[in-house]
Amino acid sequence: MKYELTAIGNPQCRTGNPDDWFSGVGTEERKRALQACRRCAVRVECAIEGLNHEYGIWGGMTEEQRFVLRRVMRRTGKPVTDLLVNFEGGEL
Repeated sequence: MKYELTAIGNPQCRTGNPDDWFSGVGTEERKRALQACRRCAVRVECAIEGLNHEYGIWGGMTEEQRFVLRRVMRRTGKPVTDLLVNFEGGEL
């Protein structure tokens, strides 16, 4: 399922510098992207869409965090929405 991420509000990733969401680990750009995601109205939908992408920040999750989320989903059989409820910019 593909979400229309501009349907609710105006996500900063659609209007800001796209390089912020694809910058290297520990950079100021990446920190700004993660901060913007915390305030975003479509964060959950974006995180779900991000599971289909290898690179970048999606729904406030880094590449590494999405990798872990996919692994937990496979191991537990839980739907992604159940797991995202426990995710707040850190651990699952």
